[in-house]
Amino acid sequence: MKYSATSSAYDVEILLYRLILVTAAVAVTLFGHMASATLPGAMEYPAHRWMLSSCCLLVFAGSFLSRKIRDNIITLTCWWLFINHIWVTWIVYVNSFDIAYYSGLLTSFCAITIAIRKPALFYIFTVSAVLMAIFAAWMCPSPDIHLSMIIFTMLILGAAFILTNIAILAFQKSLLNRNAELEKAVEERAAIAEKRAGQLASKNKELEQFAYIASHDLKSPLRNIGGFAQLLQKRLGSTQEKEVNEYIEFIVGGVKRMNHLIEDVLLYSRFGEEATCFKLEKIAPIVQEAIAALQWEIQEKHAIVYSEGLLHSLYCDRPQMVQLFQNLISNAIKYNNASRPIIKICLTANVNEFLFSIKDNGIGIPPEQQERVFKMFQRLHTEQEYAGTGIGLAVCKRIIENHQGRIWISSNTGAGTKFYFTISKYLDKEKEASSRANVLYDS
Repeated sequence: MKYSATSSAYDVEILLYRLILVTAAVAVTLFGHMASATLPGAMEYPAHRWMLSSCCLLVFAGSFLSRKIRDNIITLTCWWLFINHIWVTWIVYVNSFDIAYYSGLLTSFCAITIAIRKPALFYIFTVSAVLMAIFAAWMCPSPDIHLSMIIFTMLILGAAFILTNIAILAFQKSLLNRNAELEKAVEERAAIAEKRAGQLASKNKELEQFAYIASHDLKSPLRNIGGFAQLLQKRLGSTQEKEVNEYIEFIVGGVKRMNHLIEDVLLYSRFGEEATCFKLEKIAPIVQEAIAALQWEIQEKHAIVYSEGLLHSLYCDRPQMVQLFQNLISNAIKYNNASRPIIKICLTANVNEFLFSIKDNGIGIPPEQQERVFKMFQRLHTEQEYAGTGIGLAVCKRIIENHQGRIWISSNTGAGTKFYFTISKYLDKEKEASSRANVLYDS
């Protein structure tokens, strides 16, 4: 398994092989000291041991100083262990396979088989180490341990390590195959999900186009019905048929409400797709334009609309933002029983987004209804209490989602309402990245 140079697994592996090198350097010198102390007359070569330990420590130190050594520390460690094993085999031979030295040989052999990671090196080094030990025992004139015991021990250890390594490799291969199968399944599911998302987007676009066309086509017969009803009302205006006049007024009122509903559906459909006319705009003129469009409502109810902190510029679709503020300010005026509605608009620039708030002193919204008001045609009041179609806040939510933002409410019944919504500060970069991704995907 390969690790990237920045992965934690790679760092852990490097640490383990550094520990192997330090342990081996200490063990080589310490074993020689213990052997000479416990076995008087043993043939020792301290200079050889110090040379091997120095090479081991040089690799250890080089792993901190050189990236090349650090990246190849496994291979260097394995070759050092193999060279050390050759020397240990020779030392055991010249000391006639004394039990103490033979234990050192077995320790060296185990270190090789544990440290080697590459399969090719593992089999070459393991078989070579077994054959070298058996050949040395064969050539030794009078080994302290019987030749058959040496051969048996080395063969059993070699076979055990080889079989264990085969099992580990088979398990790793099965894991890799399973991982490949899972990756393939994930890719297939991602492709299916992407295909379904594309189909869903296409269906949504068709539905939005249908709603737009249907709403547009409905306006013509509605105008005819309303026009003829008003003509009939004028004709019968001088008569005493009050009941007939009331019926005509119901017709005219229903036509006007239906016309408003169609206009709102058209507006919702127009903002159905993600905004494309993004430009860097100053927020203050956008809010002023929305307020200017509501001058009649503001003057009629003697409302006060003021703002704080609108000094920033943001990347947005200006018509959609004007409509957003117009809807929220209009609602703040409409759903307000105070003698003078007061609406405060604030803007705060956070680290990654702009946070807007629009606060009023109106009738408020119960907490349990605050999610519902953002859905299509969901109204909390009757037509007689407050006129409307139940689409305005749904339009607001869609506009904010087009700008990669979110909207929520803080309110209680009778305590006024405060709308919060966010717009990303880096929407220009997000749009640019998305556009590049789409170009790459299409190509």
